[in-house]
Amino acid sequence: MPLNPDIARYFEILAREVPPFAGSTPTVHERRERMEWIARRFGAERPAGVEVRDLSLPLTGRTLKARLYRPAGTAGKTLPLL
Repeated sequence: MPLNPDIARYFEILAREVPPFAGSTPTVHERRERMEWIARRFGAERPAGVEVRDLSLPLTGRTLKARLYRPAGTAGKTLPLL
């Protein structure tokens, strides 16, 4: 099955404009910065009405960083988890 031409162009632009991470494994922060740059580059804005919050989830022996996206104005309400 051939690759969709729009997706092929997207990958070509990424290969040309986004250098690979150098050296060690990138941090979560570095990966998020890169994905946000890519979203801006292709005109993908965060949808209106979405609140974003960074979290640290305590686990046995470590902490897991997470990001919570939820509709604006729903703080304190129970929402489904996907």
